[in-house]
Amino acid sequence: MLIKFNFKNFKSFKNENCLDMESASIKEHEYNTINIKDKKYLKVAAIYGANASGKTNVLEAFEFMKE
Repeated sequence: MLIKFNFKNFKSFKNENCLDMESASIKEHEYNTINIKDKKYLKVAAIYGANASGKTNVLEAFEFMKE
């Protein structure tokens, strides 16, 4: 399970960026969270934004990490 993903200096991203799956303390939609060791994590995340904003580069950073 991916909990936190940090990357920097990858393609269009110069500064450090973070995708954190830890849930905020919102009580809505609790069915979209999972509890592990007294912490809540999101089951799903979405990446969205304008054209040419780097969405594909984030996915390619995941692929680079996997390799």
